[in-house]
Amino acid sequence: MDDGLRAFSTLKALILEQYCQVYPHFQGKLTDFRQTDIANLQDLLEQRVQDRISEKWFYTHLKVAQNEKLPRIDMLDLLARFVGFESWEAFHFSHEKQQGSRQQKWLLLAGLLLLLLITAAFTWWPPKIDAAFNLCFYDALRKEAIANVSVHLSVEIDGQTLQQMSTKAGEHCISVPNVTTDTKLICTASYYHPDTISLVDIHSTQVVDVHLQVDDYALMIHYFSNSKIEDWKRRRSQLNNIFDEDAIIYQVDPEGQYGMDILNKSEFINRMTIPSKSLRGVEVLNTRYRNGKIVELRVTENAS
Repeated sequence: MDDGLRAFSTLKALILEQYCQVYPHFQGKLTDFRQTDIANLQDLLEQRVQDRISEKWFYTHLKVAQNEKLPRIDMLDLLARFVGFESWEAFHFSHEKQQGSRQQKWLLLAGLLLLLLITAAFTWWPPKIDAAFNLCFYDALRKEAIANVSVHLSVEIDGQTLQQMSTKAGEHCISVPNVTTDTKLICTASYYHPDTISLVDIHSTQVVDVHLQVDDYALMIHYFSNSKIEDWKRRRSQLNNIFDEDAIIYQVDPEGQYGMDILNKSEFINRMTIPSKSLRGVEVLNTRYRNGKIVELRVTENAS
């Protein structure tokens, strides 16, 4: 259907609307008009625009469900004036403008829906970092590469560990495989505080420097167990200050796999300061803090 026929179809709907305002009891369509209804419409046309249509013209152009061609322009002008327009041309222009406005609204709505779908897609299916990238670890205080101890990396998503890896002996960088941007990378190392890496700003093949903060209390315990006791009272006082009252200390075998002993704060301090029971060459495997004090410690005694 071309623009003219679409506009004429709208005009017929407006003619019916005008008719029903005067004869509200009529509930049908123009195709349902009987002779009485046609006569009523003829009278309305004479009253409003001082012109009329014949019954034959009504059957030919208004009673049909679908028009194949437009009536003469003078008849179109007459009907356009009946529904409140100056002419058929004015009505046709208004109709096209309204159709264009509707089309723009639909296009805008479709664009907004598409944008929402794209946003939802990125929300539910986070983009992948296509290529592997390297994490390189440094001591935050000394600005030196951490190569003397292994740095362990846990790849987690939604609280579940997907993969674990560690730096090789003498190396301070590790290659991370393809991961999604909502994945957490948790870095841990003996004598350093854990750190969680955000992937938001990481791009393909990028080398990311990670500066780990030194775990001073873990270093202190390591130092105490590897040095001679000269002032044991002072050492006991220092150890007492760094442990929480409810601290639990796990002493494990040198491989760090099987438990050997579980100590409380007092028992551990005694073993660190009493020569006959002292722990020697302690290596700190893991620390956990609460309110700035050690609440959990995992150590092993160096067999060498």
